[in-house]
Parts: sequence; structure tokens; C-alpha cells
Amino acid sequence: MSSGRRGVTMIECLVAASLFLAVTALVSASFTSAVGSLSKVHSRTDYVLNLQVLGANFVRDTQATWMKGIEISTDGYACPSPQSPDGPRLESQSATLMVQSYHLYYRRPAQREAWLRVIPLSSPRRLTPPLSESDVGWGLQPFSFYTTQGKKLASELDLFQVRARGNSLVLQLRGSHRHHGQVAPETIDLEFVASPRNS
Repeated sequence: MSSGRRGVTMIECLVAASLFLAVTALVSASFTSAVGSLSKVHSRTDYVLNLQVLGANFVRDTQATWMKGIEISTDGYACPSPQSPDGPRLESQSATLMVQSYHLYYRRPAQREAWLRVIPLSSPRRLTPPLSESDVGWGLQPFSFYTTQGKKLASELDLFQVRARGNSLVLQLRGSHRHHGQVAPETIDLEFVASPRNS
């Protein structure tokens, strides 16, 4: 007499488990690859976005200032700025922009980082000399004196160079960014051009 039980044998169970594990491993490998690729895209996008924000700030500040007050150094750039948290300040009688701070962009070569430091003035002024010719509370100091604090804007930066081109200023940025799992770093070059006010 047969028992009438139906079921799977131990071998059938092992074959099914092996097939399940093989399919799971394939799906997991493709998912990991897709996530890794997406991570590389996000990493590059974030890196380029930081450089573009740095360039956009440079353009905004350069267009809002006067050529006479701009100072360019090897790894830096300083300009008087009418910007404040409340927006630009105008002198009421002549609608002339009043300088409220210096915006100092500089690169720390050893760390490969670009920084922005805002140095407020004790009172707004019409026109100001370059930063190293202006007493902003510490006496007359060289440009390098001010490159110690601020807000980090970008990292992995190999070149930060400002130069004159006609009546405009050009900011050239070059960064090399290594993505996870990538052997050689990717080099990114960006250039921003801005023209200061004429007075």
C-alpha cells in the first residue's frame, strides 16, 4: 500500500534553493553596478556644481564692484562688495552703491581648496582701495594675512587663477576629481568671465 503523500525530495529542494541563490546573486550584482554608476554621476555632478557656484559668486561680485578696488594675487582675488545680508546698499542722494565689505576668494594650495571670506567694513564707503591698501580693523596688512578663515566653496582644486582680459576679469578653475573605483582622476576645466563697473 502506498502512503499517498506528495512532496519534494531533498534533491529537488537543494536544486530549487541553488537556482534561487543564483538568480538572487545576479540581480544583486546588477543592482550594485547600477547604484555604483549612479553614485559616480552624483559625485561628478556635485563636484562640478561646487565649481560653478564658486564661479557664479565670482561673476556676481566682480560685476558689482569697481576695477580700482580689485586685488589679484597668485592664489586669490579680493574685491569690495556692496552686498550685505540685506542686499546692496545705495547712497540715497546719488543712487551710488556703497561698499559694505570685501569678498576675498582664495585657494589653499596644500589642501587644494577654494575659500570665500567676507570681511565687513565698520561703515559703508563709496569707493575703496584694494584690500591690502585698506585698514579694515587690523592696520594695513598683506593679502595673505586675510587667507585664514571663511567658508570652503570647493575642494580638489588644482588651479585658481584670475587674470585681466581687456576690460574683463577671467577666473580659470581646474580640478581633478577621482570617482570611487576610478584609477585616474578626471580633470575638469571651467572659465568664468565678468566685467566690473567702469568708475
